[in-house]
Formats: sequence, structure tokens, C-alpha cells
Amino acid sequence: DTNWERFELRPLGDQPGAERAKDAHSDRYTLEWLKKAEGYEGAYGRATMTLDLVTGRPVGFTVNVLDFEPPSRVITRDEAMRHVRQRWIAEKDRFQSAGYMGAAERYFGWPEPPNPEATLVLMIRDDGSACFGSTYGERLASEGKARLCWVFGHGGTEIAIDAENGEPFAGGISKSSIDAERANPTRDPYVVPPGVMQNPLIHGPLPSAAAGVAGLVAGWWLRARLTRKGK
Repeated sequence: DTNWERFELRPLGDQPGAERAKDAHSDRYTLEWLKKAEGYEGAYGRATMTLDLVTGRPVGFTVNVLDFEPPSRVITRDEAMRHVRQRWIAEKDRFQSAGYMGAAERYFGWPEPPNPEATLVLMIRDDGSACFGSTYGERLASEGKARLCWVFGHGGTEIAIDAENGEPFAGGISKSSIDAERANPTRDPYVVPPGVMQNPLIHGPLPSAAAGVAGLVAGWWLRARLTRKGK
């Protein structure tokens, strides 16, 4: 089958999720093939073979191929951008309505001009999912179908829309973006972090000492006044 394209031999321990895999040995490598459609980016099938470099024997093989048919038409780049922006803004509004104002702006703030359309890529996608208020991609994925999509990403958020009808096929906020935010959370500059003194001129030891001295002076002054009145 000439539609399969072979990729490089890679250490199994470098594969995603290998740190949790029981057989991610350093002496095992994988060969990967992608099933591609001529004239299109992306793939609609993947096959891997795991090899033990000590014995030279294959120890595992996986293959997953989805159905793919070229679309009867492909919407224009401008039309695709209109679909993307409509869904993008609707998702931002949904986040804001739920009270996540900061997240809405970070993940769904629209890119600045001059040319966000240039980031649109036409490619085959085989990862359909429910996203941006649509179950279209999830339904096709359950049927084992891949589709040609216009793909747009910005600021850690992505959406892939069907190149034939503009329906959302896959997308969302990337896990790496969420992890990065957890590691370096943004904060309101007016909110004091835990364990940090709010304002040393108000809450520090110097104002406290000054207040103590002022109280002592006031006490001596009041005592002196009362003593003079008693005489």
C-alpha cells in the first residue's frame, strides 16, 4: 500500500506517556507509519511496531485506520475564517458568562491584525471530538471517520473545522497551556500573595513601634495634666 509513509525509529522511552508505561524500556524503539492521502497534509491512519534492540525481535504492533473520503467541496479560506471566528467568539462569551473573565481573554482573545487568516492550515484530522458547542466531530470519530479540516490555533487554543461544511471537528485549550498557567499563575497585582506583608508602611514593625511610643507619650502628657489639676 503506497499510501503508508514511514517515519524514523524512535526510543520508546521518549514517546508520550512513556513514564507511565510498564514496557517503556530504554532498549526498545518504535517505528511509525502514517497513512496519508495524496495532496493533503495530515494522516488518517497510524501503525507502530515496537522492536527490542537487544534481541532484534518485534515485541508489539498497533494499527488504527479511519475512513477518509475527499470532500465534495472545500470552503474558501475567507469562509473558513468566518466560521472559526464565530465559534471562537461564542466560546469566549460562554467563558465570560460562567465568570471566567481572565481565562476568556487569555485563551480566546482574538489575535491582532494584520493577518490572522495566514495561520489557517488545511489538513486531514482523525481526532474528532465534541468542542465549541458541537458534537459533530465526536459523532464522526465514533464512526471511525477522518475529515479534511481548516485548522486555526492561537495562544494555546485550537479549532479544526470541517473543510466541507464548516462544522467544528476538534479543538479546545491545549493541556500544555493549562499546565503552564498552573505553574505560573497570573494574579491581580492588587491582591497580596499569602505570607507577604501587605504594606510595610502600615502593617510593618516600624509603624507598630511608632504607635507604641505615641501611646506612651500621650499617657505621660495626660498624667501630667491630671497631676497639675490635682494641685
